[in-house]
Parts: sequence; C-alpha cells; structure tokens
Amino acid sequence: MRLLPCSCEGLLTWALLLLVLSESHGDCPAPQMPPFATLGDSALNESYPVGTTLRFRCIPGYIYITGSKPTIQCLNDSTWSETPTFCERKQCKIPALENGKVESSGDFRLGDEAKFICDGGYRLIGPDTALCVLYDDNTVNWDKEGQYCERIPCERPPTISNGTHNGDTYGDHYTVGSVVTYTCNKDFSLIGDPAIECVVAEDGRNGKWNRPAPECRVVQCSRPEIENGKLTSGFQASYPYGHKLEYVCNPGYTVMESEFIECVANSSWHPDPKCVKEPSTTTVPLPPGRNETSRTTLSPGIPVSTVHSGTTQSPGVTVSTVGPGTTQSPGVTVSTVGPGPTQSPATVDPGPDSATVAVGKLSLIVALLILIM
Repeated sequence: MRLLPCSCEGLLTWALLLLVLSESHGDCPAPQMPPFATLGDSALNESYPVGTTLRFRCIPGYIYITGSKPTIQCLNDSTWSETPTFCERKQCKIPALENGKVESSGDFRLGDEAKFICDGGYRLIGPDTALCVLYDDNTVNWDKEGQYCERIPCERPPTISNGTHNGDTYGDHYTVGSVVTYTCNKDFSLIGDPAIECVVAEDGRNGKWNRPAPECRVVQCSRPEIENGKLTSGFQASYPYGHKLEYVCNPGYTVMESEFIECVANSSWHPDPKCVKEPSTTTVPLPPGRNETSRTTLSPGIPVSTVHSGTTQSPGVTVSTVGPGTTQSPGVTVSTVGPGPTQSPATVDPGPDSATVAVGKLSLIVALLILIM
C-alpha cells in the first residue's frame, strides 16, 4: 500500500482550527446562584457542557414562586439562560384576634413581626407581638401564640348605707359598659346621680366607675317663711329632697333672684327666697312761676350730676353739684334735674324771695298813709 505524502504544516493548521472551534463552542462556566436557592447536595462544577440543564431548589423557609421554572441551561454561546428569582419566603398563618386586629410589617412571611391590638373596651391577654420563624421541620410559624382580647373588668360597685343597687349580686361580674343603678330605702332621699357606669381607666387596661356612688339621707325642708311674700301652693309642713316651690311678693316688693326655690341636700331652700322693696319715685315741687311741663320727677337713690341755681329739691334728694340758691333736702340722689321729660339741664327762675315781698308791702302802706294825710 502506497502512503500519500503529507504536510506537517497542514496538519498543524487543522489542529489549531479544531482547538479554536472547541473553545468558541465549549463549556459554560459555573453559574451564579439564584436568590434563596441551592443545587442541593451537588456542588457547583467549574464548567458545564453546552446543553446542560441545572435544576435548583429553595433553601429552608422558602418555597417556589407559583408559575416559575427553577432551571437554567447552558446555551450554544457558552452562556447560561436567564436566572430569575424563583424562591420566596414561606408565609405564616395569618392570626385571628376576636375583638381586635393584627398588624404586620409585611404580609406575615418568614421574618415578619405581627402586632396584636384590641378594640376599645378590651385588653390584650398575652404578648403584644409575635415573629414568624422557621422550625426544624422546614415549617414556619409564630414564636408566640395564644393572644386574645377580653372585656376590661371593673371592681364590684360600692355599697351605700340605707340603700342598694341592681348589680349582679350572684355573678358579681362587671365590665366596661355595665351600668348600676342605686335606690334608697323608704324615707331616705337619694343624693347624687342614681347610676354609675364602668369605663376604661387611664392606663387603658383596667376599668373604673365613672363617678362616686350616691348617698341616701333623710332630707326634710320646712315650709319657708317669706317676708313680704307668700307661696303659691297650699300648706304643707315639710318637703322632701328635690321638691320645688314657687312664691310671689307683696305689692311694692319684687323677687330678689328667682321665684322658684328647691329643697337641697342640707335641708335648706335654694336660692334663698327674698322679697325686696321696689324703688319708689318722688316728685320735685315746682318753684313759683314754673308750669307742669318743666316739672322733674326724682327717684330715690339716683345720683345727680348738675342742679342749676334756683332748683328746689324734695325731701330725700342728695345733690352732687349744687348751684347758688338751691334748697336741698337729705336722702334722695338725683342724676340730672332739667325741664321736661328730655332730662336736659334746667334753668329755674329764682322768683321773689320773702324779704323782697315784705319791703314791697311796707312801701305800699307808707304811700297810702301819705295820700290820706
């Protein structure tokens, strides 16, 4: 057999070409691990042939995202197919809290914290927070459980002397919203609000009664004696707590505060019934020569600003500023003396005084005597 001659240079060229082709279409390098995933028991190789498919699984506490494919493939160009995130945290069971609510920093998944909050009038029994954690069997659950909301209780309502309340005598159980009503024994009056209610205390966890319990007392108000007045109702020797009466004053007198009075807890009437004298009016006499249109009527107790000369005051008038020729009587205070109802300052004609009249009469007698002689 005859061997064909060969060229060493040609063989070397072909070998280099094959080597280059094998490098350009060779293995894929070790891939980057997807988030929260692992190859499981297998370790990553330094490279993988074209066409290799790697399947991942989620690390403990994580599950596959619905619809995702946990695989990647070495492509012909020696690169891996897209590596999406296909694992997510497992979710703890959403806790239920009757008469309350549960808030979370996330959607109740591994690592999230839940906070338990009760409705108004309720208090939380158990820890107020819980954490979603991973257990050995690759399950997740809350690290604290058993929380619940209970109605906030109040202590037993206080008892009162000479009275009782309609509370739960046998069960003796009172919570926020419970109302207890008190009543008094016969012949005793209930002082204060008859009902008390259980409300939330300042600390938000305990209850308290919203007001003190009332008292039961013997309260009797005797029939009031009203000077210069009288009651409108018929005779009755005494009256119970809370009874109301009406009175009127005699002519010339007026009610001091209110015409209605009430029997209060200390067996007295409130307000104190009292009739006071009505203010009277005084007419100032007119000096000679003045007509009725210039008359000024003065009321006792009214201060005077100015009285012009020649003004005559009636008894009981006290004047602040008095001009010359004014006759003043004590006791009455006038605001302004003036002519007519407009209360403008009055100018009073002084008229003849007694000395002038006497001189005139004497002159007339002398003249008559001279004529007779």
